[in-house]
Amino acid sequence: MDTFDIDVDFGAEADNLIAREVGRQNAIWGQTQSREDVGEGQLFDASLAHMMGSAAVRGGSHYMVGASFYPPGWTGYRDYGSEVANLVVAAAFIRQEIKRLISEGADTTRKPRPE
Repeated sequence: MDTFDIDVDFGAEADNLIAREVGRQNAIWGQTQSREDVGEGQLFDASLAHMMGSAAVRGGSHYMVGASFYPPGWTGYRDYGSEVANLVVAAAFIRQEIKRLISEGADTTRKPRPE
């Protein structure tokens, strides 16, 4: 387990963990995410399913998110060893989905919050 000094920027550390996980995923799937089973929003679905599984673990439930919650061809929830690691994997999945959408020309406009 990593421990940190009080002066650590915890947000930067979270960003670093996510970036390292994205690097792992890119090494497996390629920089362009050219895997056949990630081109139609499957990473979005996988991120949500992994978050659900992580929430179940956090709540002490023995229920695990089965393969039916994941995109077709995915095997289901995998525990990556810690609550933080599991959340990082889910965040990396959603980051990869955002990257895919941007690469396909999706609108990135962020409207202001209503007042």
